[in-house]
Amino acid sequence: MAICINSSEYKTAACIDLQIELQNVPFSDLSKMAPGEPSEKICERVIKARQIQEARFKDVRGVHCNAQMTETMLHQFAEPDAASLDMLRMAMGRLKLSARAYTRILKVSRTIADLDNSEKVQSQHIAEAIIVATFTRLYCLWRLRRHCNNRQQQAQAQYDFP
Repeated sequence: MAICINSSEYKTAACIDLQIELQNVPFSDLSKMAPGEPSEKICERVIKARQIQEARFKDVRGVHCNAQMTETMLHQFAEPDAASLDMLRMAMGRLKLSARAYTRILKVSRTIADLDNSEKVQSQHIAEAIIVATFTRLYCLWRLRRHCNNRQQQAQAQYDFP
């Protein structure tokens, strides 16, 4: 989700494409010391997903990854099935998401499907992309509110007398 803020302090917020929220891991799970997916494996999946995208768009000038897909490409490569479309329709209505969010969800779900090595976008990919979009929206609103509150405090401090 892009956000335009004219403060140099917040320029990095405009560059953030995906945000994910991680849950705290309970101590009992940490103490088991069971190894998770190694970083090398994750790196391999990311590289493979990028290769899939490069192959998908090899004949399309100026498009190298899912984030650059046009509307036509979305229908070709990220078309949701009937169940996914119902889930997306419900999320759009309940969360009051914009048309831009709809497009972003489809692009992100295509990337999640690539990471999952799935040829088709499935309902679990759409569900995960909805979660990412929702969190990103909340995060950006939080950052914007925080920025506005800081500005208000600075303005008040400027006119406060000791």
